[in-house]
Amino acid sequence: MEDNYRPSRPYIFKRREMKGLSMEKLAFLDYRRLMSMQKELCRTKNVANGKSPFELHLNWILTQGEKVDTEMLCPQCKQSKIRNFMFTRRNGEPFVSLEYTACDDPNCIRSIKPSKNGVKVLPFKLSTLGHFSDKEEKKRVVSLFKRAFGLEKLRKDHIFELLCKAE
Repeated sequence: MEDNYRPSRPYIFKRREMKGLSMEKLAFLDYRRLMSMQKELCRTKNVANGKSPFELHLNWILTQGEKVDTEMLCPQCKQSKIRNFMFTRRNGEPFVSLEYTACDDPNCIRSIKPSKNGVKVLPFKLSTLGHFSDKEEKKRVVSLFKRAFGLEKLRKDHIFELLCKAE
């Protein structure tokens, strides 16, 4: 059943401190929380009961978030869509830029990764957002993701559409 799950709308939390927030928006704002929810579900899972709508939607977001496609062409080769970005710190501040993005071509990736320590090339996948716990780092990387995915604002319907389009 899970492989065929296709939601018709965003999942909106109805309880606790997240009331009114969509699970889709939470994927951008706090991916780690989604991962901890999934771990908790696995830990307390009662196999006989099957999967709840919450669990189905959570698994769908985590799966689709690995397959999302950016809207921008690689600034290096100008042929393929960007799939990776460079993350580093400059003068102690987190640094990301659309200029330092690349498709999956090894030559394009090499062109955005200088041989300095502390420079990472990371994929444009929602799970990548879970790597950032520092508030300023997360803010800058989420801003980069919004631009790469063509999202002006983090609106639940727009994020939902992005996830639905993922192949």
